[in-house]
Amino acid sequence: MERPLRQFVLMQSAYLWAQRSTCSRLHVGCVMEREGRILVQGYNGAPAGLDHCDHACDCGGMSRWGRTGTPTTSHDRDCNTTKPCLRAVHAEQNAIAFAARHGVELEGASAWITNQPCMSCAQSMINAGIKEVFYFEPYRLQDGVHLLEEAGIKVSNMQLIHPEWVDRMIR
Repeated sequence: MERPLRQFVLMQSAYLWAQRSTCSRLHVGCVMEREGRILVQGYNGAPAGLDHCDHACDCGGMSRWGRTGTPTTSHDRDCNTTKPCLRAVHAEQNAIAFAARHGVELEGASAWITNQPCMSCAQSMINAGIKEVFYFEPYRLQDGVHLLEEAGIKVSNMQLIHPEWVDRMIR
């Protein structure tokens, strides 16, 4: 058996933590490491002690047939499934909050995230001293990546660097 790359193991770790997400809309995981050793991890979800995020359909979602001949579901514009989650704390923010609460130094660490960071998470990572960010799933908005790069932080989309990983990730 071939020994997996450390990069692959770190990204897989982020995906493992994403499985702990308490948001039904999107599961995101993050690990922050230094020299290959995980310092903290986080996943997205409701703040501690509060009810989990619920994005279940509340419009009755109508089934329709897609172009490929497979059934798809269509939802009303105001359906819970189409709204962004305003309750969940993001995975990166949870990892940074845990580090701050427990005295874990993140200066110079790298972040491995299942999904491309948003603007708010980018701001938090800049202020936490993160030096490098790796993510796997792209996002339509690029403002978080642009801000990280403007701050001199190296950002890498691992899906572009290692396309062979796509079928191997435990999503």
